[in-house]
Amino acid sequence: MSISALTFSEVFETLVWSSAEVQSALERVSRENAEKISDPNAFLCRYGSYRINFHFDVEGQTFWMTKGRVIKGKTKPLYIVPHERGSRKRKVPQIKVEDDTVITAWPDKDAEAVRRVWQKLASMFKLISDGRVIVSARTQTGDAVTLRVSDWSTQPETLWFTWQENSLKRYRKKRLVQVFECLEFNLSITEREQLTRNGPISELKVETWMAETFFERKRFCDKETVWELAKDRFPNLSHLKFKEVWKNTAPKDWKRAGKFPEKDKNINLINQIRQAI
Repeated sequence: MSISALTFSEVFETLVWSSAEVQSALERVSRENAEKISDPNAFLCRYGSYRINFHFDVEGQTFWMTKGRVIKGKTKPLYIVPHERGSRKRKVPQIKVEDDTVITAWPDKDAEAVRRVWQKLASMFKLISDGRVIVSARTQTGDAVTLRVSDWSTQPETLWFTWQENSLKRYRKKRLVQVFECLEFNLSITEREQLTRNGPISELKVETWMAETFFERKRFCDKETVWELAKDRFPNLSHLKFKEVWKNTAPKDWKRAGKFPEKDKNINLINQIRQAI
């Protein structure tokens, strides 16, 4: 996989969101937050701000996003949970985002996934400041420029990415003093080779392989065996991505509930697939 001429949102998805660390953390996110961060843009929208500081604090951002905006005494029924004396509604804290929209706060167990995203974004910014991700842009006068390492090391706390506009702005004493527009992110050759080795898996490639290997045949194994073989075939495949492919691709016969009969398992075919991997 290569990376060139990507926007901020695209490079965020490639280097941050699709990383094995973030995907692994997202697999453990609770069901009430799973849909809210189903894709990178959903996460950025939930962040509630149109700009991100180049010199941000990971723990500060995590706290602000998960707990820091809780409205004191404000709760909202989230979903029905079973209880020995009958079902009851679980209440969760509410937070307020920039436009005063009230949304549900993150449970404590989900904060780690948020922290992993910010940690990975900080790593991406480090690649930029070290010159391993080269950023090209246009000034307000339309001149094409390539930002240098010194541009990132000079008062980095004054630099802000506006991810929706795909621009970089520098503020001094709350005054906008510099704007770079039409950002393009390009990896150096070394980083590109590393991303090729460890980068995210093509969902289409996984879907095609699973369909040809399993779903075009009569069912011969259970879901867990498919997952084990898929993980062997695609080492960087996350369980979350596997479940998405299974949901979208597996026919009804393969999704049938209940334990798969041991007598129907085709051990020879499973071993053939394993050897081919």
